[in-house]
Amino acid sequence: MVNTGLHHHSQDSFKQSFDLFFNEISKVDAGMVVFRLSSPGHANCTIDSTPFQSESEFEVSSKFSWDMVREYNKHAKETIQELPKPKFKILDVYGMTVLRPDGHLLPPHDCLHYKNPGVSDWWNHLLMTELDHE
Repeated sequence: MVNTGLHHHSQDSFKQSFDLFFNEISKVDAGMVVFRLSSPGHANCTIDSTPFQSESEFEVSSKFSWDMVREYNKHAKETIQELPKPKFKILDVYGMTVLRPDGHLLPPHDCLHYKNPGVSDWWNHLLMTELDHE
Protein backbone atom coordinates (compact mmCIF):
# COMPACT_ATOMS: atom_id res chain seq x y z
CA MET A 1 0.00 0.00 0.00
CA VAL A 2 1.51 3.29 -1.10
CA ASN A 3 0.51 6.94 -1.35
CA THR A 4 2.49 10.11 -2.00
CA GLY A 5 0.78 12.21 0.65
CA LEU A 6 -0.35 15.75 0.02
CA HIS A 7 3.02 17.44 0.30
CA HIS A 8 3.13 18.56 -3.32
CA HIS A 9 2.13 22.07 -4.22
CA SER A 10 2.21 21.81 -7.99
CA GLN A 11 1.19 19.29 -10.61
CA ASP A 12 4.78 19.05 -11.81
CA SER A 13 6.06 18.21 -8.33
CA PHE A 14 3.46 15.47 -7.90
CA LYS A 15 4.01 13.99 -11.35
CA GLN A 16 7.78 13.97 -10.95
CA SER A 17 7.64 12.21 -7.57
CA PHE A 18 4.91 9.78 -8.60
CA ASP A 19 6.49 8.89 -11.94
CA LEU A 20 9.91 8.34 -10.38
CA PHE A 21 8.50 5.97 -7.76
CA PHE A 22 6.43 3.95 -10.24
CA ASN A 23 9.28 3.81 -12.73
CA GLU A 24 11.53 2.28 -10.06
CA ILE A 25 8.93 -0.12 -8.60
CA SER A 26 8.09 -1.33 -12.12
CA LYS A 27 11.64 -2.65 -12.47
CA VAL A 28 11.16 -5.27 -9.75
CA ASP A 29 8.62 -7.99 -9.12
CA ALA A 30 7.21 -6.57 -5.91
CA GLY A 31 3.96 -8.53 -6.10
CA MET A 32 0.79 -6.50 -5.84
CA VAL A 33 1.22 -2.76 -5.29
CA VAL A 34 -1.88 -0.88 -4.16
CA PHE A 35 -1.85 2.89 -4.63
CA ARG A 36 -4.32 4.71 -2.40
CA LEU A 37 -5.69 7.79 -4.10
CA SER A 38 -5.60 10.98 -2.05
CA SER A 39 -8.42 12.97 -0.54
CA PRO A 40 -8.19 16.66 0.33
CA GLY A 41 -8.89 18.04 3.76
CA HIS A 42 -12.05 19.85 4.78
CA ALA A 43 -11.58 23.59 5.23
CA ASN A 44 -14.55 23.83 7.64
CA CYS A 45 -13.97 20.70 9.69
CA THR A 46 -14.24 22.68 12.94
CA ILE A 47 -17.83 23.59 12.03
CA ASP A 48 -19.10 20.40 10.37
CA SER A 49 -20.03 17.86 13.05
CA THR A 50 -21.85 15.29 10.91
CA PRO A 51 -21.06 13.46 7.66
CA PHE A 52 -22.20 14.97 4.38
CA GLN A 53 -25.13 13.27 2.70
CA SER A 54 -23.64 13.64 -0.80
CA GLU A 55 -20.38 14.62 -2.44
CA SER A 56 -22.04 17.80 -3.76
CA GLU A 57 -21.91 19.22 -0.21
CA PHE A 58 -18.11 19.08 -0.25
CA GLU A 59 -16.38 22.30 -1.27
CA VAL A 60 -12.75 21.79 -2.20
CA SER A 61 -10.45 24.43 -0.81
CA SER A 62 -7.22 25.79 -2.27
CA LYS A 63 -5.82 25.73 1.27
CA PHE A 64 -2.58 23.70 1.21
CA SER A 65 -3.15 23.11 -2.55
CA TRP A 66 -6.03 20.73 -1.78
CA ASP A 67 -7.71 21.85 -5.00
CA MET A 68 -5.02 19.96 -6.95
CA VAL A 69 -5.87 16.54 -5.49
CA ARG A 70 -8.30 15.56 -8.26
CA GLU A 71 -5.57 16.17 -10.85
CA TYR A 72 -3.05 14.20 -8.78
CA ASN A 73 -5.50 11.29 -8.66
CA LYS A 74 -6.24 11.56 -12.37
CA HIS A 75 -2.53 11.32 -13.20
CA ALA A 76 -2.13 8.34 -10.85
CA LYS A 77 -5.06 6.48 -12.44
CA GLU A 78 -3.87 7.14 -15.99
CA THR A 79 -0.30 6.11 -15.21
CA ILE A 80 -1.19 2.93 -13.32
CA GLN A 81 -3.52 1.76 -16.08
CA GLU A 82 -0.55 1.76 -18.48
CA LEU A 83 1.84 -0.22 -16.24
CA PRO A 84 2.31 -3.91 -17.08
CA LYS A 85 4.06 -5.17 -13.94
CA PRO A 86 4.04 -5.71 -11.08
CA LYS A 87 0.33 -6.03 -10.55
CA PHE A 88 -0.94 -2.55 -9.66
CA LYS A 89 -4.26 -1.76 -8.05
CA ILE A 90 -5.89 1.56 -7.21
CA LEU A 91 -7.77 2.07 -3.96
CA ASP A 92 -10.12 4.98 -4.60
CA VAL A 93 -11.02 6.47 -1.22
CA TYR A 94 -11.77 9.97 -2.53
CA GLY A 95 -15.57 9.86 -2.67
CA MET A 96 -16.07 8.18 0.69
CA THR A 97 -13.53 10.40 2.44
CA VAL A 98 -14.82 13.79 1.29
CA LEU A 99 -18.14 12.86 2.92
CA ARG A 100 -16.51 12.88 6.38
CA PRO A 101 -15.65 16.41 7.56
CA ASP A 102 -16.64 15.25 11.05
CA GLY A 103 -13.84 12.69 11.40
CA HIS A 104 -10.80 14.94 11.78
CA LEU A 105 -8.41 15.29 14.69
CA LEU A 106 -9.69 18.06 16.95
CA PRO A 107 -8.14 19.98 18.72
CA PRO A 108 -5.84 21.34 17.44
CA HIS A 109 -7.72 22.07 14.27
CA ASP A 110 -6.24 19.53 11.86
CA CYS A 111 -8.60 19.37 8.92
CA LEU A 112 -6.51 16.88 6.90
CA HIS A 113 -5.71 13.97 9.23
CA TYR A 114 -8.31 11.71 10.83
CA LYS A 115 -8.80 10.41 14.33
CA ASN A 116 -8.55 6.67 14.97
CA PRO A 117 -10.61 4.65 14.95
CA GLY A 118 -12.37 6.46 12.17
CA VAL A 119 -12.40 7.26 8.48
CA SER A 120 -9.14 5.51 7.62
CA ASP A 121 -10.51 2.25 9.04
CA TRP A 122 -13.10 2.32 6.27
CA TRP A 123 -10.27 2.53 3.75
CA ASN A 124 -9.13 -0.84 5.13
CA HIS A 125 -12.64 -2.26 4.73
CA LEU A 126 -12.65 -1.09 1.13
CA LEU A 127 -9.23 -2.64 0.55
CA MET A 128 -10.35 -6.00 1.94
CA THR A 129 -13.49 -5.91 -0.22
CA GLU A 130 -11.44 -5.12 -3.32
CA LEU A 131 -8.95 -7.90 -2.57
CA ASP A 132 -11.80 -10.40 -2.03
CA HIS A 133 -12.95 -9.67 -5.59
CA GLU A 134 -9.49 -10.34 -7.07
